[in-house]
Amino acid sequence: MSIDHYSVSSVTTAMGCPRQWWCKYQLKMDAPAGEAASFGSQFDQMVSKRLGCKVHKDDKPGSPVEGVEEAVAGYLSQPWAMKSATDAQMPINISPGQWGVIAEMNGLYSEIQRPIIGFIDLFDAANRVVVDLKTSSSKRTSENWALQVLIYSIAKQASEAKIHLMTRTKVPAYYEFMIPINPRSTKWAVQLMSYWIANIERWLKDGAGDELPRTPGFYCSWCPEALECPAQSLILGG
Repeated sequence: MSIDHYSVSSVTTAMGCPRQWWCKYQLKMDAPAGEAASFGSQFDQMVSKRLGCKVHKDDKPGSPVEGVEEAVAGYLSQPWAMKSATDAQMPINISPGQWGVIAEMNGLYSEIQRPIIGFIDLFDAANRVVVDLKTSSSKRTSENWALQVLIYSIAKQASEAKIHLMTRTKVPAYYEFMIPINPRSTKWAVQLMSYWIANIERWLKDGAGDELPRTPGFYCSWCPEALECPAQSLILGG
């Protein structure tokens, strides 16, 4: 088995398209690099540096993407911008044993074989606040974003969870979304994560990569098999 951990992004990839997950995480096929991903990565890095907080993972920036500096300045001008952040790109690591305890605390039973790891964009240690930064071409939100910030909040025992979204529209806009942390939301996150991890484990055990379904959608452009995918070429006419 070629994977040694889970992440929320890998699990949400499996939720969106099982075959894409297999190509990206099991076969280690390179996905096409997109300008949108580069913009988002540089936005996160620049916000962290401008805030002056401790950066735990300092990725090397690529070629500057047009508009990033203006986007960061616009974000930091918002009254709700996370200016109290103490940490950026803060790692989380939930061991299998810890996950079992978390599941039990939420009235569930779950066993996982590998740790869940990830990086929190911004964290306010004093007030226990987790913020996930997002950039997008529209205001459309995703339940995957809520899942991610809730898992991070569970890992850090946070009291508040927020998504800060910057939209790359003709007139850039900024939004703050509060994600409730309560028994219902945390149980939903743990249950959903556990369910899809169990599916992934079954795929790995069965070696079922060629039989996994292809489900076309928004994230097809990030798929290593996008050009050869029958769901793209036949169903969507790509």
